[in-house]
Amino acid sequence: MEARLPKHRRYAWQRDAHHCRQVAFAGDVAGNIVAYDVANGKPLWHAYLGSQVSNAPETYALDGHQYLLVAAGDTVYSFTLY
Repeated sequence: MEARLPKHRRYAWQRDAHHCRQVAFAGDVAGNIVAYDVANGKPLWHAYLGSQVSNAPETYALDGHQYLLVAAGDTVYSFTLY
């Protein structure tokens, strides 16, 4: 994922991430899942999973709630987004 500044023909920031609306999700090398603000690339939230993220984070909506699924090692984690 990247945010470009077309007027200046350069990147504002770049991340390897999957995005959901105005938030992008990516795993880091320390075993965290991190939520980034798409507008500026700053971290908004993180959770330590104990292993590196092993898939592209996925989001879905069910019964009016938004969820984040992510795998790390041999475990799948689910988070509710408010």
